[in-house]
Amino acid sequence: STAEAVRYLIRQLGKEKRSIAVRSMKLLEMMKTEEVVTQLMAVFERGSKREKQRAFTSLVKMPDISGGVMAFQLSSMSDRELFPRKHDNPREMIDEAYNRASNSLGVLAEVWHKEAESIFRTASHDQDFRIRKEVITVLMNANRPMVSEISKSLLKDPDEDVKSLAVLAMRNPTGQHVVGDLAGLFVNEPTLRRQIIETISGIGDRKAMDFLVQSVVLTDKHLRAIYFEDPALQIWCIQSMAEKGTDRELKAIKAFKERTRGFWKRFRYFPWRYAIKVRRVI
Repeated sequence: STAEAVRYLIRQLGKEKRSIAVRSMKLLEMMKTEEVVTQLMAVFERGSKREKQRAFTSLVKMPDISGGVMAFQLSSMSDRELFPRKHDNPREMIDEAYNRASNSLGVLAEVWHKEAESIFRTASHDQDFRIRKEVITVLMNANRPMVSEISKSLLKDPDEDVKSLAVLAMRNPTGQHVVGDLAGLFVNEPTLRRQIIETISGIGDRKAMDFLVQSVVLTDKHLRAIYFEDPALQIWCIQSMAEKGTDRELKAIKAFKERTRGFWKRFRYFPWRYAIKVRRVI
């Protein structure tokens, strides 16, 4: 029967001889039925790393059918009967349900579907912080433009890991509309400051460079207080400007170095505590 044939081909994914596995993958991709997709998804639950990689490859090569199946499954993610939660922590899915959701999100991000955007927006607000992290991760890995929009909505997430990942996910030119949000987060979230500098440096537009320039012109009182307290952050900004800046940024760096060159000059322009600290990092 067809079901038996599918199960036989699925078993071949674990073969060490690659040619056998590839031939089976091609046959599965030609069949491309819901049964094939269901069986390939089951490999993620019990298969070896090799089998999982091959199953993922096949799923991605049949986007029409696998996208529809993933979208259908994930549209019911809030159903606690289909995706049960832990008794001792009702916000988190049991591991089996989480793994199923995680794998489906990964496939959907790659193959896409007309309902994908809606599903990812809903999943980004799931009570399980692991799902929120997974949404960012799979969209980032698949280079989906909506990762910036989703990440912006998670900048104030209650989970520190989610927030940190959301910051780093916007480290590209499409994140330029969130520089203001990141600058505000920089002031209020000390644990995320290094990631924020890295992300803003990756965005690299004029507004991003304006933020970095503040590390040497020091006209913003909030940023000045932060850099005076931790000159290492200031040095990371300077290094980013030196690598990616225009003449404007390079001139600002040069002027700052003039003010900090020499022990007594530092005391003339800056508070003594900062003058001592900055000597160690410049």
